Parts: sequence; C-alpha cells; structure tokens
Amino acid sequence: MARSKNRVLAYDAKNADEVTVQLELDNGEVVQARYSRVIWLKPTKDLAERFAEVFSGPPVQTLGSLKSAAGKPEERNF
Repeated sequence: MARSKNRVLAYDAKNADEVTVQLELDNGEVVQARYSRVIWLKPTKDLAERFAEVFSGPPVQTLGSLKSAAGKPEERNF
C-alpha cells in the first residue's frame, strides 16, 4: 500500500487562523491548498470561556422593534 501524500505544511501557531496543506486527490494528483478558519467548531479553552461570558450577559443593543416587522410578508425587508 502506498503512503499517503497528505501533509500539513504550515500553520499559524498563534491562532491557527490559516493552514497550508498538501493533499493527494482521488485521481493521484498532488495539490497544495491554504485554508482559512471561518468558524471554530471546537474553540480553545480561553475562547470558550470568553464566549460563555459574553453570551450569558444581557444584549448590548437592540435594533428595530416588533412593530417595524409588522405588515404583509412581502413588505418585510429581512
């Protein structure tokens, strides 16, 4: 069995915001790609604690009102 050519070539050690990888496609072609983090699926412990603190507090600001959303569905702008 041949060894896989999938490798992590580089990554941002501070925040893991960006990862450069080498991938072997199904057709055998070897390509390199750079991926950027869009969202944490499982955040770091520090970030998870910060998220919990922020989301457990009251809203910072409320925009609009229920009255502004009243009317026919086709008249709503959301």
